Amino acid sequence: MSRARRVSPLAAAALAGLLAGPPAGLAASQSRDQQRCINDMNAYALRVARSQNKASVACVKDAGRGLTSRLGVPPQAQTAQACLTNDRGGRIARDTLKLQEREARSCLASPEQLPGFAYAGTAVADAAARGAGLGIVAGLFGPDLDAAIVSDDADREGARCQREVVRYTTDLFYALWKEALEGKKDGLEGSARVAGSGPVASAADLEAELIAIVQGDARGKIAKAATKLRDRTTDRCAGAVTPIAQLFPGSCAASATLADLGACAEGLARGGFYQSLGAADALSIDCDLTDNGSGDLSCESAELREHVLDRIGYGPDAWTRSRIQTLGVRAYIQEQLDWQSIDDGALAAELAQFPSLTMTFQQLRASYSSNPVPPQQGLAVIARELKQAKVLRAVMSRRQLAEVLNRHLGLAVPAMGPIFPAFSASASRFPGLYA
Repeated sequence: MSRARRVSPLAAAALAGLLAGPPAGLAASQSRDQQRCINDMNAYALRVARSQNKASVACVKDAGRGLTSRLGVPPQAQTAQACLTNDRGGRIARDTLKLQEREARSCLASPEQLPGFAYAGTAVADAAARGAGLGIVAGLFGPDLDAAIVSDDADREGARCQREVVRYTTDLFYALWKEALEGKKDGLEGSARVAGSGPVASAADLEAELIAIVQGDARGKIAKAATKLRDRTTDRCAGAVTPIAQLFPGSCAASATLADLGACAEGLARGGFYQSLGAADALSIDCDLTDNGSGDLSCESAELREHVLDRIGYGPDAWTRSRIQTLGVRAYIQEQLDWQSIDDGALAAELAQFPSLTMTFQQLRASYSSNPVPPQQGLAVIARELKQAKVLRAVMSRRQLAEVLNRHLGLAVPAMGPIFPAFSASASRFPGLYA
């Protein structure tokens, strides 16, 4: 049974402050011309993504119906997998050309147009846009679309299920991007900010703003698209004869129910959005969002672990790095909260060299204050031992969170309790770990 007790609101707020990242560095906001470059690049890259997504849906539909001639124009391979990149109608190529032309006009016509952040160029933006759609298909069907496709003749409802899930998953992806683009315009201008005030002035500030916009979903359009995806998955797949694992042998193969399948597809759309956003805008979005779109610690990057060690302790060392790698971020923080369970014997052995630390006031007076040569010598010894002990505790203690709370916040360690769940439920980005 845990020895930890319930914590006060003050302690919860203190831990939240420790976990929150440092404020974004002061940097110059983007000029009107720079803002136009960023917004135009995103808008035209989204056209590429939309064309790729439409092509992917068409490939699944045509392959299921056995319309081989629609999968590619010879000498292109007429297979479902090849169809994804055949761009038979040339729409994707045309949108890529428009993206290039827009970059030349809005970003490269003069040096003043080139943004100081949130700009990666046409090649990266185009690859991110195409890759997102292809990633969604691969996430649903695995690496071989032909092997996964169910024909209308074999299972009409199963083939319909495959088409509908792809369609509404890509629709959710588009809804996520649309909301991000609207919010980005406001953020760059400094109006209607969600995660700060004034014009966005750095890549880190922009990342925080966009994540807050998407997670807040003020207009509810993302939630509407997500609900439609889940509802259509349940409705359109209910009559399929083919098992879920065969219909969608990719990342969602383990879905036990259609509701699970819908949730998995939603995660693919959200993860694909964050991946493409990070690439197109040159942002370092943590893998915990890019894997399934949810800040649930399903992925723990090395940067996240280092950040946690910096925020809840005096910095990482070999032991804390090994410990958080073994336990994971959540369990490591829980262990730090249950501070008495952590063996700190090595520190105790080092502190034993300072006798004043374990003395009562009466013992201190008897041992130090009676020494008249010089009169302050006793106090100096006590002060020196206290200072040395403080440094040793910060450097050696494995109870890092307890040391930080005690030394910097003056909180009594025994009052600490299961505050991590309360924090993670209230933090807007679990979050604040990404800051």
